[in-house]
Amino acid sequence: MDAKVIGTYDIVKLCKGGLVLNLPAYDSSAINRRVEIPNGTNKVRVPRTFALGVFVDPTLDQMYKDGYFTIEPKVEYEKEVASIFAPVEETVAIATDEEILKALKSGNRVKVRGWLDTTVNKEKVIVLARENIGDISTSMIADLEKALGVELVVDGE
Repeated sequence: MDAKVIGTYDIVKLCKGGLVLNLPAYDSSAINRRVEIPNGTNKVRVPRTFALGVFVDPTLDQMYKDGYFTIEPKVEYEKEVASIFAPVEETVAIATDEEILKALKSGNRVKVRGWLDTTVNKEKVIVLARENIGDISTSMIADLEKALGVELVVDGE
């Protein structure tokens, strides 16, 4: 679900006294903006670029989490923050059955061990090794069993 882009947000002070924030632009498009919310004032409107900058600065992020201030409308703000600052997931290269079989049969331990780091590839290596056990060297089988902690040779094979 895409976040609704809002041009400005309100920073609402939740603590007593005054509050001074030095807001960076989240995208480094402008110099920091000093925002003062004096005693007797509850909120100030800031451009979206600076409101989103709260999550760029660890001190401001902690102040937000500790409840010194909030940003309204909160739901829209948090959706937009999540859409911009969402963690980037690493893409895992999934090996083809042909690649795995070729490495298993040729005894390419380096390549096979590299695939054991990902669950999908690890499962494929186990299945293909068991299905093609007769075509894989005994030293490769022993090495795989040790690395995987499973038996590849099923009784009766």
